[in-house]
Amino acid sequence: AAIATVLFVIMIVFIAWYLSGLIKAERSNA
Repeated sequence: AAIATVLFVIMIVFIAWYLSGLIKAERSNA
């Protein structure tokens, strides 16, 4: 259960980092 929780948290952090990267890219292009 602990491993699943860690993987879940890492996945959320990765998605948030990925989305923030896309937003920065869009602002730079605009």
